[in-house]
Order: sequence, then structure tokens, then C-alpha cells
Amino acid sequence: MSTNRPMTPAVDAALSQSNIRVAVLVEMEMSEPVRAWSGVGTLTWNGKEFLGVGLFGNITGLEESDELRATGYAISLSGISPEMIAAALNEPIQGKPASIWVAFFDENHQMIADPVGPWKGRMDAPTGELGETATITIPVESRMVDWYRPKIRRYTQADLQSRYPGDRGLEFIEKMVNAEIIWGRG
Repeated sequence: MSTNRPMTPAVDAALSQSNIRVAVLVEMEMSEPVRAWSGVGTLTWNGKEFLGVGLFGNITGLEESDELRATGYAISLSGISPEMIAAALNEPIQGKPASIWVAFFDENHQMIADPVGPWKGRMDAPTGELGETATITIPVESRMVDWYRPKIRRYTQADLQSRYPGDRGLEFIEKMVNAEIIWGRG
């Protein structure tokens, strides 16, 4: 992990222990928020309940870098019914936020202070695989990926209205484009 990510003193102390208990928490904004964690059972944190997926959940590609670059990761869930995959594939999730935290636990399996994170991104189109077990994978892109996308804006009243309804700042711009302006005559 990067040294730039803030950690509480309790988490720092937990990391110095010889036996560290770690879990991952995931929150995805869908029509109904989906919250899962890498343990078993239900975990309550920050007033929210996270459903344990145990070994059925997987996160790949999660990394941090000191470089300014777009990174992404993928969240997978396996062993689910084909009906759940069909529902997830029909859910319009593209562009919606997803967050990941890393939590540490003491020897009594109680969460230590606040989890480290979040790693935030926006979900892309999910993919599903049917076989002996069904798996759904949701790619999540860093917001830095927008850096590479062109931002196409126009100096027109219609474009202004799409962003700021009711603003009349460019109301006469189209008339001014073809207007003949004569300077210096009186």
C-alpha cells in the first residue's frame, strides 16, 4: 500500500503484529446498494451491513502507484445462480461508483478502528460466465481514466442548457456568428 493513504494509530499497531487478520469490504451503487466483505456472515460497519461472500468473492488488479495514471480492478462473484447473473447483466451500472476498503481485525475478530481506503472507481459493463458454477465479473475503472477521454463542449445555447437549465448567457451567440460588425464608422 502507498504511504500516502492515511491510517489510524490502531491500524498501524495492528500492522506491526506477527499475526494480521485482514478483510476486504466492497460497496457498489446499483439500484439497490450491494455491500459485501471477504469474511463469512454479516458485518456491520459505518451503519451499513456487508454480506459475507467468503471464498466466492475475488478482486483482481487492485493496485496503488505513486505515478499519476489510471488503474482499474475487477470484482468477481462465483457460485451464484444463473437468475442472479441475468439480473446483474440487465442492471444499468456503467459509470456508477464502487468502493473498496481493507479492514483489520484483532484476535477476537473485532474490527480495528477504521478500514483503510476507500479505493474508488466507476463500474463498467459486467460479464457473466456459465459453467459448473456461474461467475459474474464487474470491471471498475479509476476516475483518472476520464483524463484520456475528450471533453466535447460547444459554445451554443443548447449545450449550455444541457448543463445549466435556465441560463441565458449564450442566447444570442448563434446570431452573432454570422453578424456583420463594422468598426470605426459612425
